[in-house]
Amino acid sequence: MSDEIEKKKKTVFISYAWTSEKHKEWVRNLAEKLCENRVDVKLDQWDVKFGNDLYHYMEENVSSEDIDFVIMIFNKDYKEKADARKDGAGIEAQIISPKIYDMRKNEKYIGIVTELDEEEKPFVPIFYSSKVYIDFSNEVEEQRNFDSLLRHIYDKPLHCKPTLGNEPIFDSPKSTKISYESEKAFISLENGIKTGNPHLNFLLSSFYDALLTDLLKMKLSGIEIKEHYPAILIDKFHETQSLRDLSLKALNLALKCKVFNNTEFLMLVGNIICNFPERKTSDHIKLFLREFFIYSTCFLLKHSLFQDLKDILDHAFHIYNETTDASNKYDFITINDHLFGIDEEYKTQIQSNLYSFSSDLLINRYNKSFFIKPDFIDTDIFLCYYSLWKYRQTKNLYWFPRLYIYRGRFDDGISLMDGCKSLIKVKDIAYLFESKTKIEFQNTLKEIQISLNENKFQYQGSFIRVPGILQGLNLDEIPDF
Repeated sequence: MSDEIEKKKKTVFISYAWTSEKHKEWVRNLAEKLCENRVDVKLDQWDVKFGNDLYHYMEENVSSEDIDFVIMIFNKDYKEKADARKDGAGIEAQIISPKIYDMRKNEKYIGIVTELDEEEKPFVPIFYSSKVYIDFSNEVEEQRNFDSLLRHIYDKPLHCKPTLGNEPIFDSPKSTKISYESEKAFISLENGIKTGNPHLNFLLSSFYDALLTDLLKMKLSGIEIKEHYPAILIDKFHETQSLRDLSLKALNLALKCKVFNNTEFLMLVGNIICNFPERKTSDHIKLFLREFFIYSTCFLLKHSLFQDLKDILDHAFHIYNETTDASNKYDFITINDHLFGIDEEYKTQIQSNLYSFSSDLLINRYNKSFFIKPDFIDTDIFLCYYSLWKYRQTKNLYWFPRLYIYRGRFDDGISLMDGCKSLIKVKDIAYLFESKTKIEFQNTLKEIQISLNENKFQYQGSFIRVPGILQGLNLDEIPDF
């Protein structure tokens, strides 16, 4: 009997920011009320003793399988720390945010809003901005919604879904149009720009959240993999085209309105990497990410946002791995990993002689609304150059420019390097490679060219190599700076 009672007990961990003694007391009172309703609460005010490691305590409880629910107490301080990944709340947010996007575990993480801004809008961290929260922003809402919190914890909803009736008979066929959350979020962003909405950053963040949600819906099920792999990878990749186009439109609007935020962009990229780790069976999303990243780099170069681009290319993604209970480190070259499912297994199945089937897919659905095709290809080549410079001390670590074979102009250098002949542009390009003088930059370009020659960058069986960084560029043409 005692074992049965113990099984019914629910355990929660409360995550909050140490805003003030008054706020800590409010959190403690909430914990006591939960305990009175047979909810075992893990709270630092009770559990952490002198000499204990506070960060270890937080990480252990946020990730523990023994914790049924994680309750996050949102106020202004929590949002600021979580968004900045700062202090305790920021560390917990870094662990929680990838789990929030795991659709199987969404309900485990409960956001409770306790504070509103001057416009009566809730202080909610970016990673939770599109999720449903519980309102405890005043005493009335707190009393009304405490019961909702308990019902959620004990899985006793106030309103239950009725039993399904018989299926109706229709004469007309069902609609095959796919509805995406990101379509609605894009319309909100577009309308916000037209009406002068002061919260465009929030609307852009909401679009990224919706995009991730749509991508998660494209995860392959076990049955799909068993019955239709690897052909289904191609079908699913084609389905991402609408999302690709929406993403480019949103990015273009954000850059035009100067609301692009590389932190939000990096969070989106990191979450996609985190949620699609599977080798082979996630190739359709990985190829989407590669395509989106090349286009995004092209956009940033076009708008001369060299500092933002450098921050992105130098960023390290620390992705939490539940299996190993550790964080793995990734950077931008991870986005260009070999797609075994598409470039090996599917290519063999259809007996294709293409050098890279995945690259052919990108070229065939190239979006000409924003760039000419050579610029798209040249951006892929630029990422190769940058990786060779970034990892100049490391062998066999680089971004292979898989699109170069479609370039056509094999005797010319890439368009970006033409800017090295201009005093205004050369400073920005040299900044990417951390060169402060003309001589430093010349030496950097020579080193990259040597790496290109040593690695013989070309597809196996092809006589065409990746164009050199000095191709079409005379080092003496670079102006002094």
